[in-house]
Amino acid sequence: MLHITAATFALTWKIYFYSWLKRWDDQKRGIEALGVWFKPLQVEPTCTLNIVTYNACVLVLLRVVGFSAKFQSWALYWYILPSLAGSWLFLQNTYGKRMWAVTPALAINWLCNWFAMFGIGLASLSISMIIYVLGLVLEPMLPKALHYTFSFPLELMELSLQHAVYFMGGMLIFLLLTLPVWAEGYRLNMEVVGRKSNLSYAELALEIVYQASHGCAALFFSAPCAMLYETCGVPLHVIHYLAFGLELVFINSVTQYKFCVLHQLMHDIRPLYHMAHIEHHICKTIHPVSSAVGLWETMVEGGGPFLGGVGLSNIPYFFLQVIYTGANVVVHTMWPAKCLVQWHTLHHVVLADIFNVNIPSPRDEESSKYFARYNQTLEEMSVFVRLKWLSDVTAFAFVLAAGAFAHYVLGGGVVHAWGNAIWTPTI
Repeated sequence: MLHITAATFALTWKIYFYSWLKRWDDQKRGIEALGVWFKPLQVEPTCTLNIVTYNACVLVLLRVVGFSAKFQSWALYWYILPSLAGSWLFLQNTYGKRMWAVTPALAINWLCNWFAMFGIGLASLSISMIIYVLGLVLEPMLPKALHYTFSFPLELMELSLQHAVYFMGGMLIFLLLTLPVWAEGYRLNMEVVGRKSNLSYAELALEIVYQASHGCAALFFSAPCAMLYETCGVPLHVIHYLAFGLELVFINSVTQYKFCVLHQLMHDIRPLYHMAHIEHHICKTIHPVSSAVGLWETMVEGGGPFLGGVGLSNIPYFFLQVIYTGANVVVHTMWPAKCLVQWHTLHHVVLADIFNVNIPSPRDEESSKYFARYNQTLEEMSVFVRLKWLSDVTAFAFVLAAGAFAHYVLGGGVVHAWGNAIWTPTI
């Protein structure tokens, strides 16, 4: 199995280089070579194995990192079991008995694919490690006032994860109470590309429940992994957080160097898609209760979609407040107006081959069939397509509003967490 991991690790690095150098033909051949290491799988039982193994992994991570027994019990009853129940309800309704067709041969193939997927994850993680080392090299050039590491009380991290689950629960209730709005949003997105909607309210409601059931999947994987940095004796320094923050400011430009590459991989290699990304696309619709990733996708990304990996996940409330109340709401909402149609919602609703979230990358512009056919029409119709900066600005406005509400009304959030940081000098 380890030879599979080594091979996919090396091939992933080649694909990264070809992508960065815009050698698209070499990138295509690299993706084909990587795909050879993945075995074909039936979709239905693969989904079952994904949900069971992912949740088992979360329980192990929470224990290894040292989360309290009380929180582990809470996570089991408030996150793990609802995740399993919501997934079972949707998969049973969609696939019936086929979801249980897990044979020994299929389980072995799934395990081989997991090790192949793990190699991709290690390649992604190694990018974060390079950034980590560069940060240590450059740290002496910073003012001494910035020569610090910082961490947060475990109780605060636990509270932030609990609040994330409650937030997704609240969003779930809101979406169900406003179901006709999102049905209309779906119809309009389909109409834009000349298709008709055949979605019932019952089907729409079930899809919302399914997406909400693992809406915190990325958080419950990346937060413990971020804490492992410190456990393993490689704490993140202030300079690393400065680099992560700079990356976040230019998110739609930076994503083309890692996330976009992996995103395309997961769509081009079907067994990898079924292993890591299918949960994010299995529904006809998309909603802001989505975790924005498949269950095992965070591992494929080396802990997160950014070059810095899991880094910012170490700050309580950060991803909840900055991503899940901002960008996730913008790009994963089927707004019920054609002037608000977005590339990323079309990527979900009609599987448009645009892989760089809302702003098409140079690779998307060159090779996407949907871009060639619909870009001019969408630019005339939608402000999100016409004004490429608008997604980021809108997301930032949402983040500010959510942050103000969390801080001044609820007495929590990132600012509150920052006041509880434990600072340790590095010199």
